[in-house]
Amino acid sequence: AQFFIPVEGNFLMPCTEYPPCPRCHEKLSTCPANCEGCAAPCNSCGAQRMSLYDVPSDRLKVPDVCMSDFDRVLQHSSSSVAPEELDRFVDWTREFGQEG
Repeated sequence: AQFFIPVEGNFLMPCTEYPPCPRCHEKLSTCPANCEGCAAPCNSCGAQRMSLYDVPSDRLKVPDVCMSDFDRVLQHSSSSVAPEELDRFVDWTREFGQEG
């Protein structure tokens, strides 16, 4: 589950901060299964804690994506393929062509 904040009328959008505000109720291991604080919207910012699948599709607003989002992801990612392995594919393409 994550926090969704109300935006532009009746839409909900995933929140990029966790928790969205200092007053939001965080789900703790000590919370009972039917914890009212976990299910209720925050009294301060209106954020709701729920699963993406629990958000009605007509209320879900896709967040805007900008270049800084990609920059932030690239700072914390690493290559899953070694450069030597990529060189093998370049050599193969040079020898046999793109269509093989």
